[in-house]
Amino acid sequence: MELVDVYNERYENTGKSKERGTTTEKEYRKACFCWILNSKKQILVQQRLKNEKHYPNLWCATSGGVAAGETSIESMLRELKEELGLKVKEKELVFIGTYKRVNDFVDTYMLEKDIDISEITIQPDEVQDVKWMSINKFEKLLARGEASDTSYGLFKNYYDNYYKRTVVFVDGKPVLRKIDD
Repeated sequence: MELVDVYNERYENTGKSKERGTTTEKEYRKACFCWILNSKKQILVQQRLKNEKHYPNLWCATSGGVAAGETSIESMLRELKEELGLKVKEKELVFIGTYKRVNDFVDTYMLEKDIDISEITIQPDEVQDVKWMSINKFEKLLARGEASDTSYGLFKNYYDNYYKRTVVFVDGKPVLRKIDD
């Protein structure tokens, strides 16, 4: 039995835990996603199993549910290790936002790292394949229904508007300016 902490609609922990999948209306659990970006500006995506209940056979980011007593960052580090065999340090993850779905809040992270695909060890009961692809190619898969857009909009907004940018003041007003690589 896997327990999850229960949150209210304002993302406040209620102090209760329940078995995963048993939250009721106005009860939420916490989930996490991580978009991995390499120096070629490609994203590392994984293909879910064809017999998965949710999003079968689709390409997506590494993700998972947050267990009771766990923070989303602890969960994300665990999921990266379990699903891909990646040992990542907490300081490598960049928190890019949270949004609410039907029955959970999704904390989304980005990891900027060059990873050799041959060094990945996939979790065979959850992942059937992994590959690097351009953001443009991923969007084509989304358009064809071959990828999951869960948390992608948040990642894409961050990537397009905030990634490699800093705030500077021009005439006393804050302006985002691109940081040169």
